[in-house]
Amino acid sequence: EAMMQDGKALQAGTSHDLGQNFARAFDVKFQDEKGEWQHCWQTSWGVSTRLIGALIMAHSDDQGLVLPPRLASTQVVIVPIYKDDAGRARVLDAAGALKSRLKEAGFGRESLGAYLLTGLPGEDPQAIAESVADVEPAGIRPIPAFYSPMPQTALWEPARAASRYDLAAEPLCTNNSIFPCRDRFSWSEITRLRRLCAP
Repeated sequence: EAMMQDGKALQAGTSHDLGQNFARAFDVKFQDEKGEWQHCWQTSWGVSTRLIGALIMAHSDDQGLVLPPRLASTQVVIVPIYKDDAGRARVLDAAGALKSRLKEAGFGRESLGAYLLTGLPGEDPQAIAESVADVEPAGIRPIPAFYSPMPQTALWEPARAASRYDLAAEPLCTNNSIFPCRDRFSWSEITRLRRLCAP
């Protein structure tokens, strides 16, 4: 059992000795060293999404999600968003100043990241490569965040037109990290960008 912050206990990653009960019920057998058939002895390990809930309940609070450093190796993410070249300069200056303050507070490159939105319809892959070149000298790890088009949003129709798949028919196809849009992002471009962002 794991103790939560409110004093309640939560059954965590439990293990059970099932003996031969399930093996007999489902006729699961093995051949022993004498060549004779035996029912298996089985165990059950309750390691599932329940542990994620326990992690959240044990560490987080009313201010939001808190994850231990070993699980959340990137502790701070800077998201540079700009509309034009003038805005780009201001945003990158502000991101650099923020990064300096974070480094003074003890955060290193391994715990600082910048999400770079990747795979927008009509987006030029070279622009992502330039963004990588912008953030790396500042000691920030670039992280490609693949755009997934969502119905009823401004980019839904352009994404449908650019995709080689029927996005409306199959929701899985909206995951551009698996199914890139046809117009600019090919498998080779996505591989190249991932390599550029590799630690």
